[in-house]
Amino acid sequence: MPINEWWKAIYDDVADRLVDVDHAIRRTRAIAYDFETLPFDAATCYQYWGVAAKYAEATADRATTLASPASRPTVFNLQLSLLISLLDSYEGSWASDTYQEYIETAWELLRKPAMMIQLALKEHDRQVEEPDERVLPDDQQTLSDALEDIVDVPGIEVDTEADLSDRQAQHLHTRIQHSLDDLD
Repeated sequence: MPINEWWKAIYDDVADRLVDVDHAIRRTRAIAYDFETLPFDAATCYQYWGVAAKYAEATADRATTLASPASRPTVFNLQLSLLISLLDSYEGSWASDTYQEYIETAWELLRKPAMMIQLALKEHDRQVEEPDERVLPDDQQTLSDALEDIVDVPGIEVDTEADLSDRQAQHLHTRIQHSLDDLD
């Protein structure tokens, strides 16, 4: 392959990925979790995603502090708060499977926000003893990443607007990603 075609392919790939990230950030800023309506709090939600209690508490505190109102953080906020908490307070090896799972959880929040709330709701339903405390329909067998599947979930608000502009949100996300990359 001639070098100019090779470079063009690389630039096209980078451009496509930037559009994907930009779209994902806009989408995650448009979905808010209302923890006054959901049957669990932010820390429990992180624990449902597999984050250890001590990191879940610190991350939930950060997410709700940054949210306006505090009970309704956006998925962008939840994802970014997890990454920042890991940078600030993770005590294990950064090469460990646990750390990698936490990072993957954060990226799944960015890439598949609808599936992640369904995952938390499914885990909540699995842990409650009373059938009337369950949230998801009994016939739901699979998780979906379609936003249409979460619009009717009590406690999830789609199409809210956060205070950051798209450019500010992208800049903040890029800074955190560079910090994570520098640690590898």
